[in-house]
Amino acid sequence: MTVPTGEAPVRRLKATIIGDLVGYSRLIEKDDLGTLDRIAALKRGVIQPQLEGFRAWTRWSAGDRLLALFDSVVDAVECACRIQNALAAKNQELPGKEAVHMRIGISFGDVILEEDDAAGESVNIAARLEGLCEAGGLAISESAYLEVHHKVPLAYEDYGERRLKNLAEPVRVYRVRARDIGQRSTPDVYFRVRARQRWRRLFTVPRLGFASLFLLLVGALVLMMQAGNLGRFWPSGATLQENAIAVLPFENLNRDPAQDHIARGIATDLIIDLSGVEAASVVARSSSFRYEGRPVDLREVADMLGVKYVVDGTVLRVADNIRVNVSLIDARSERQVWASRFDGRTAELFQFQSQMALKVLEALKINIARVEPATQRPPPDFAVTDVFYEAREAYYRDDPGQLATARRLLEQILQADPGFKAAHAYLAAIFWAGFDEDWARRLNLTAQQSLDLAWRHLEESLKDSLPLTYQVQARMLAWEGDFDAALQAAENALSLGPNDPVSRLTMGMMLIYTGRPEDALRYLERAAGSDPLNLADYLFWEGMARYLAGDFSEAERVLRQSVEINKNDDWGHLVLAAALGQQGKQGDARQALEIVQTLRREAGASVYGLRDVKHWAFQSGADRRRLCEGLAKAGLPGTCE
Repeated sequence: MTVPTGEAPVRRLKATIIGDLVGYSRLIEKDDLGTLDRIAALKRGVIQPQLEGFRAWTRWSAGDRLLALFDSVVDAVECACRIQNALAAKNQELPGKEAVHMRIGISFGDVILEEDDAAGESVNIAARLEGLCEAGGLAISESAYLEVHHKVPLAYEDYGERRLKNLAEPVRVYRVRARDIGQRSTPDVYFRVRARQRWRRLFTVPRLGFASLFLLLVGALVLMMQAGNLGRFWPSGATLQENAIAVLPFENLNRDPAQDHIARGIATDLIIDLSGVEAASVVARSSSFRYEGRPVDLREVADMLGVKYVVDGTVLRVADNIRVNVSLIDARSERQVWASRFDGRTAELFQFQSQMALKVLEALKINIARVEPATQRPPPDFAVTDVFYEAREAYYRDDPGQLATARRLLEQILQADPGFKAAHAYLAAIFWAGFDEDWARRLNLTAQQSLDLAWRHLEESLKDSLPLTYQVQARMLAWEGDFDAALQAAENALSLGPNDPVSRLTMGMMLIYTGRPEDALRYLERAAGSDPLNLADYLFWEGMARYLAGDFSEAERVLRQSVEINKNDDWGHLVLAAALGQQGKQGDARQALEIVQTLRREAGASVYGLRDVKHWAFQSGADRRRLCEGLAKAGLPGTCE
């Protein structure tokens, strides 16, 4: 990144880091030149290489104050973590009194660049946040948190709204403690999620940098190799279906981030359409969209995602005109198999999209009469589609604040077009999340109001069925204890999206709930095969299925893989403790339970007890007793009654 010189100020949206070396001023006062030389060496040899690795623009002031600007807030947080970890490693080599620590504040917003200086509200906020974090830690603004918390796996602590000096409005602050950065042993592997979000989080798409993606994949590969499980969860060219395909995120040629959701929306619709064709094999959005925003080697994509073909595209929108270029490429030979262009009015885009999936399938020699579109009928004008794409992207972020945004946009759509049933489906999912995940308050609702609204919108969406409709219905019916109807809903979801991993997972879950864990395994394994970069959830449910089937050693092996990927999953550690308890491994079981209780305390939840097993949605009392028995052997206190 370069700063323009000799020009008028340039206003850009940037991620800003303000770092402060703790105690530097005291060293100046003591005239400790040896220590100051050592700090200068740390800046040159430890801090600056990290900044240069992310191509940050940097400036030091007064020797101890760092200002750094990044094109990506993900890069900013990753760089800050690496700086803190590198400093911590150096400090271990030194006596305590010689240790050097840094506080770092991070914000995301407008920055004014002029000659060798930077200013603006984002810089001011980062400067104030720096003073709110502990030495060796981070403090980030809400704007940065919303961009990054699904993408960089850290234990973010909501520090509440804070009045900051020289700022008119309060800023919500999130902190990351030094110990949580230090415990992050695989910083680029997977994104941190709440344990209860194991169904909805499969929709989310972390926008990782390519270097982060590479490390993520290496970490997953090493994990599978160590577990002797590579063949089952990491596809290879020898075992792929001949027509396996990945749809990469389309590129927004406008270069305006406000238009990104349109490019993502068109690619997402294509994935949904292809997922509805049983003869096709399409990689889930949650895996293929990890390549967003970076140039990629198509042969590497093919190997990592286990596909032969890749679809990519570009989107350029100017007022009411839009151009979409789409290509189907043989990824290993990089030969273009098929290409098409739509160049016309936005109102005509729906007809092009309805043919896009069909043309891709024809190029793959998959004969099918028609493809059911992602939305069952065209909206009255593109303005509705525009808002729907924006709402769906907010929904995919899987954050209560973003769900509130998605709710507002979807309700806006229904005011303009009450018959747009896809809006009802996503609203049903949002309100169910409000109830099921204790997010109703963030939607300005009580839990009961959120549940009532979920049912109301579900009933409307059932008039024009989508896989999401039945996925939500299955979850809600299982919660009510209507397991036969829940299983039927899962079957309906699978019939509409036979290649949709969330539909396969939903079926697997319902089979587990209804006492058929062995039958669930084939759905879970197929779901994992089409979502190879997002394995933690599938591994958890496989572990649960194997536990209920009585294969405790296999359950332990699979659950260890799951919690290695997602260390913050209290459910995974809980069922792992039960599997260990059943095998008489009390020491390991107690350790797993300690992790469960620590995670729950940190999340503000009550500690787990045997009494809580009754809340698991098992149709069979025997399954509930088996889980309770394992947890009792593990040392969990209480009674199952």
